[in-house]
Amino acid sequence: MSEKVRRIRSREETSSLRKRVFLIVGFVVVGVAIFVFGSTIEKPQRQDAVQVKNQKMAAVSCVSGECFQVNSDGVAFAESLRPQGPLIFVVEYFEKDVPEDTLAELLFLRKRAEEELGVTFTLAKANEAERNDFDLETIDGWLVRVSTANNANATLEILKRVLDELGSSQRNVEYIDLRLPSKVYYKLK
Repeated sequence: MSEKVRRIRSREETSSLRKRVFLIVGFVVVGVAIFVFGSTIEKPQRQDAVQVKNQKMAAVSCVSGECFQVNSDGVAFAESLRPQGPLIFVVEYFEKDVPEDTLAELLFLRKRAEEELGVTFTLAKANEAERNDFDLETIDGWLVRVSTANNANATLEILKRVLDELGSSQRNVEYIDLRLPSKVYYKLK
């Protein structure tokens, strides 16, 4: 009888050992599968998560001495130092985010004025009285007052005519006011 009991206990121990080994191997296989395939499983996005899509800096927006990099949508995405020089366009606005259509209009004016007229704008400062009005400062230090409510192509055509009319006295310009397309003003120093 003792021989039979030993055999039964040996079978029970072997069966118990097999169960333990099977469980351990199962956990290892599941762990490896999660490790290998876990990164390829699409995780559901939180509905309130903000998706940032465009992180290329289009300009720098400054408000009360604080500056921020803004993308082409006008959304501020990082703090910035105030740039110096003509390479980066600075927009002084009432808040760090600049309306997308306003920024697009200012960037369009800057690009086309440089390409077609040889005039480089370095700063756009919003007018406190009228949100659509901006003073565009040139690299030479004179201003062009524009309204983003007006057609940018028409504004550029008027600026071209005024600059042609001024000729060599262009260096003495303090500002050119293009906010009213039918009445253009300029002031010499």
